[in-house]
Amino acid sequence: MEKVITVLSEIEDKATKILDRTKDQKQQLYEQLNRDIAKLEQEIRTETNTKLARLQETMNAEIEEEKRTLLENCEEELVSLDTTFHANHEALVEEIFARIIKP
Repeated sequence: MEKVITVLSEIEDKATKILDRTKDQKQQLYEQLNRDIAKLEQEIRTETNTKLARLQETMNAEIEEEKRTLLENCEEELVSLDTTFHANHEALVEEIFARIIKP
């Protein structure tokens, strides 16, 4: 009987050791999973920031192009108005004067 108890005790010790190793492996896997998740989050964050920076650069370039186009159009319009004014100055003055004088 003593031998059976000894064998059972040994079996229990081995089972405890197996459970302890399993627990350790589980903890290691959990820690590895957390490291992998953190690494993945960092990669996603870096990739997102890179894409956002590229989009910002593209938007800034488009805004600058639009601004340049608007400035050119305004300048052309001002030149056109100035040319029209100088070409028709006398006629415009006479027309305004005539409108003021007419009842």
